[in-house]
Amino acid sequence: MKSKRAAAGLVLLFFLLAVTLAAGCGEVTEEETGGDAVALVNGEEIGREEFEFYMQQVKSIYEMQGVDLGGEEMEELLEGVEQQVLEELINQKLLLQVAEREGFFAAEEEIQTELEQLEQHFGGKEMLLEELEEMGMTAEDLKKDLQHQFMIQEYLDYYVEEVVSEKELEVTEEEIEKLYETYSEQQDMPELEEMESHLKEELEQQKMWEAMESLFHQLRDESEIEIFL
Repeated sequence: MKSKRAAAGLVLLFFLLAVTLAAGCGEVTEEETGGDAVALVNGEEIGREEFEFYMQQVKSIYEMQGVDLGGEEMEELLEGVEQQVLEELINQKLLLQVAEREGFFAAEEEIQTELEQLEQHFGGKEMLLEELEEMGMTAEDLKKDLQHQFMIQEYLDYYVEEVVSEKELEVTEEEIEKLYETYSEQQDMPELEEMESHLKEELEQQKMWEAMESLFHQLRDESEIEIFL
């Protein structure tokens, strides 16, 4: 089995709306949103401006896939997407709050390394700053967002290592065989021996998802959340 720490990193990538220039923005203050919040999480706002930013990212993905979001039949789809985006933003806020409460922090070297990688990706510091400006962000906004994501990563690493048991993540041969049989009923499959490692990895990720869902349920039960959407 992969290390629990590595698996936590995979979960973070899937669960969080990653803070990159493709989909990320600075923390939205009450002054910036005019107090127009879509949710309140333990007294902290999730601003409508932030929510709309992420919604636009999702819509862009659908449009790139050729999906016309203008029709009436798409209204139900968009409502579902709105709920999913809001859920993810609430989850991210809860993770950041617990990471701060438990004293997790981001190492300055990690943040600097990530900034350097972004500068390299965009062709230099000036190009990165221009891209940030177009998005209404500053270098400090980006640095703060990266700091928050590293804090969350540190907390998730701790949670998986110290709270989630090995038994919860253990994948048995019986589970692998059952998944193989399910896929075999749907399509022609190579021999089990060829697929075993892939099936095991899929089951490991599924179990990690379940562990994260359990964490989110626990955090929500302990929190005061108001939704205004």
